[in-house]
Amino acid sequence: MIARLRGSFYRRHRTALTAGAGLVAVLMGIALVWFLDQDTSVSSGPPASTSSPDPGSIFSKPRIAIAFKDDQPGLSYSAPGGKWAGFEYDLGQYLAARLKVKTVPLGVSSDRRLGVLEEGKADLVIATFSYTDTLATKIEMAGPYMIVSQGVLVRSDDHEIHTVKDLRGKTVCAAAGSTSLKEIQKEAYGIADIEQPEYSSCVQLLRKGKVEAVSTDESILYGFVQRYPNDVKVVRGANLGELSRYMIGLPLGHKADCARVANVLADFVRSEQWRDLVRSHLHAMTGAMTDFENTVKPVPETVKCWT
Repeated sequence: MIARLRGSFYRRHRTALTAGAGLVAVLMGIALVWFLDQDTSVSSGPPASTSSPDPGSIFSKPRIAIAFKDDQPGLSYSAPGGKWAGFEYDLGQYLAARLKVKTVPLGVSSDRRLGVLEEGKADLVIATFSYTDTLATKIEMAGPYMIVSQGVLVRSDDHEIHTVKDLRGKTVCAAAGSTSLKEIQKEAYGIADIEQPEYSSCVQLLRKGKVEAVSTDESILYGFVQRYPNDVKVVRGANLGELSRYMIGLPLGHKADCARVANVLADFVRSEQWRDLVRSHLHAMTGAMTDFENTVKPVPETVKCWT
């Protein structure tokens, strides 16, 4: 009797155990499917945004036009054959890579930088575009990505011009539409100014003895020293006006795009790539400055959209 009860007990529990094991197997299978469906890869950082830009964003286009100076060695220039190079050109490529857009370069003169934005011919302008309060009411400006002084370029054999005061009565060239031209036109300097469409034209006049100096940002002037090392030199310490803060220009009303550009710019200024590109493209300037990073590099936290 006891044996029959024990057998019946074992059969009931063996059936229960078998059913329980089956249920566990089903649950484990469901858990495995769920687990395999998850993204279990190790992330190297925050995931890139996969959301599409606003349809009204300039970055919603398949390709954007970026306006660069095409005559400023070291900063941006177009070589024979259409190949572009320079610090600002490389900055444009850095932005494009981060914002996941393709670009087409567009040459622009100083006096056309505002116009190409207002007329819709360019989406961005990266062309030694200095901030002014007036400009900030006409376009969006993101930056700065470099801060420079306005200086003076003379012929290598010049021994008369050592300070800004020595420019009085001299003929000095600057580009039309530039803040540099407006500065040398101030009566206090007593300068006879000549304007040209491009700084390359000013430098040619200087080399030929047609003018006695060229005045603009030192970053531009040192670029021409690199191109003509035996012909021209920068007068150290001869600085005019206020510091120039280089900005990236965008069409007015694109504040969200401006903020995106400013965020990428802040990362760029913070990175070693900023320093390496300045050294690579503007070696004459960095070689002349004892501490070029503390001289021309903005504080990353000051990079923003100026509207």
